[in-house]
Amino acid sequence: SGCTGLTSISIGNSVTSIGSSAFSGCIGLEEFIISKDNQAYRTLDSVLFSKDKTTLVCYPNAKGSTYSIPEGVTSIGSYAFYDCIDLISITMPNSLTSIKNNAFYGCTGLNSITLSNSLTSIGNLAFCGCTGLTSITFPNSVKSIGSLAFSGCEGLSSIYCMSSTPPAVGENGFKDVNESTCKLYVPKESYGAYWSTKPWYDFENIIGIDPESGVKNTTLEGIKLYPNSAASLLYIGLGENTEICDISIYSTTGQKVHTEVTIATNISLNISGYPAGTYIVQASDINKQIYNLGKFVKK
Repeated sequence: SGCTGLTSISIGNSVTSIGSSAFSGCIGLEEFIISKDNQAYRTLDSVLFSKDKTTLVCYPNAKGSTYSIPEGVTSIGSYAFYDCIDLISITMPNSLTSIKNNAFYGCTGLNSITLSNSLTSIGNLAFCGCTGLTSITFPNSVKSIGSLAFSGCEGLSSIYCMSSTPPAVGENGFKDVNESTCKLYVPKESYGAYWSTKPWYDFENIIGIDPESGVKNTTLEGIKLYPNSAASLLYIGLGENTEICDISIYSTTGQKVHTEVTIATNISLNISGYPAGTYIVQASDINKQIYNLGKFVKK
């Protein structure tokens, strides 16, 4: 660890175990060379793998700025790409199911990731400090995201989460991500579930989309949403030239409490009978595209 002048490492046939952060900070490392008789490890294009090629153990820090992980790999090991500051783009195979702790920690230049459609878990601190990331898509296979997994990813402006059930997220999973400006896109039928699940409900811009057709016109200009002083009426000003055809209101538990079919530009709804609490207002257009109009509190 920290041998900055090291460019090549040769590993003989007797080595059976290598610690998870053994080569972290070796910023000049370009290649691994493994004895063909080694029973625990092998290399593919100078990258260190387990003998059966299912685990990527370590990527040489100075190998290159782009990399496609071979098909058949199921796991990216802990610290595998640790501090690979020159890495810009990584493509993952469909066989990949897990990314271990600290796998891409400190990859500050990383701006493009293609995640596997089979990925189920992302470990603690896996992408911590990846400041170059602006967008990330979690396929519907992802079930868990570790603590601090995306902490320090201050450049994230959009997150696409395709799972109908919100993935479990460890403590401070998105620490330092600007939750007021970063847009969270989720399946439209799961909109209420994300609004009511920690930490997803911390994102102020949650937008329901059709996973098959993607996002269309996800912003609406001139929307005004506010209850009156007695919180008995909810006013919604849609502005001019909108194509909204219905309004839906959800409780934070995901229950739909009201649907209003309308083509009016300004409407008011009686909410005097609503229990006290926070509610989410959604709209859809003639193409069934879902928009988030905001939240209001009934006192």
